[in-house]
Amino acid sequence: MWVVSASQIEAAGKGRVRAGFTWRIGNLGLHIGDDPADVVSRRMEVAGEFSGALSDWICGEQVHEDRVTLVGQTDKGAGSTDYTSSIRRSDSLITSDAGITLATLAADCVPCLFYDDRNQVIAVAHAGWRGTVQNLPVQTVTKMQLKFGTQLQHLWIALGPAIGECCYEVDTPIYTEFQNRLPEAISKFRQTDDNHYQVDLRGIIEQSLQQYGVLNGHLERVGGCTSCENQLWFSHRKEKGAAGRHAGLIRIVQAGNFSSITN
Repeated sequence: MWVVSASQIEAAGKGRVRAGFTWRIGNLGLHIGDDPADVVSRRMEVAGEFSGALSDWICGEQVHEDRVTLVGQTDKGAGSTDYTSSIRRSDSLITSDAGITLATLAADCVPCLFYDDRNQVIAVAHAGWRGTVQNLPVQTVTKMQLKFGTQLQHLWIALGPAIGECCYEVDTPIYTEFQNRLPEAISKFRQTDDNHYQVDLRGIIEQSLQQYGVLNGHLERVGGCTSCENQLWFSHRKEKGAAGRHAGLIRIVQAGNFSSITN
């Protein structure tokens, strides 16, 4: 088994959506030096377990920015077998098309999955500290609302394995950037000395989404700290920059308008 499910999203989907995160079984990143053929072979195994083909995948370039991109059938395959074909400068992807698997890759950053159970819209976001301070997960929700009419009571979000407060230390310049751009996040910083802080990235994202209006019971954490549980997940920091990547994946597996079914 490659994938641990995002159980709340899958329960809300009632068989119409697959969502989950891959274990540390093999590197799925095409941009970190592994033989691309080996990575593609692993991705094909994951795709098969995930009720689809690798040619259904769409991946963003993931450049730690706040661009949210709508994708569809003509984008299928982007970034699936070649990193250079990824959706340019995008850290968040949204679609309402069935038969597409949205993928986000991480190794300490927070991989986020989104599901609108009424309009059958899915999204992914990749949020490290830069994406978090830019409020990328909330921006993703906002675009789902603007483009598809997503209502917060029908929105489910899973935050995958990521480095925890226990292991994520940052310095004063990062603290200051949050203080200036997302001041409510400062409650999730714990000062350890004059120039260092421990940070709970998933806690900041949860807080921002809750303040925006996402229901607390619709937010789920899947997996633990990538550094503490490095035998289960990849960690860029723990492995001193030599880490592979695990994936967050979400896919609508049935076509059609289900708004009359899901209340």
